[in-house]
Amino acid sequence: LDKANADKATLQSQLTSVQAKYPLKDFPDYGTFYAWVKAHVQPYTTTYGAWYSHALFVQMAAMNDGYFVSACIDYDEDVYNLALVGSTLYGWDPEDGIVYSEGTWPR
Repeated sequence: LDKANADKATLQSQLTSVQAKYPLKDFPDYGTFYAWVKAHVQPYTTTYGAWYSHALFVQMAAMNDGYFVSACIDYDEDVYNLALVGSTLYGWDPEDGIVYSEGTWPR
């Protein structure tokens, strides 16, 4: 019984941690978003696979912080991340962190 109660306490703590992050959300404002992007710039690489891995790493870091971020590859095989702030979509290369507005989108 003591072990079960200890396991229950551990699982409850883990559940509370997960519930604090999920469901995932958009960034609350541009300042928070911009600071987050700058804190997660990946090192430059020379291979396509590593570049995409960096975009996926950024996506996972966002998820762990409770935010929606997508890792994308376009028709020119450029790799980038996307995130919404309000109704504005922003994109950036995970290896340089320069943010570009992709315009506003209706919800």
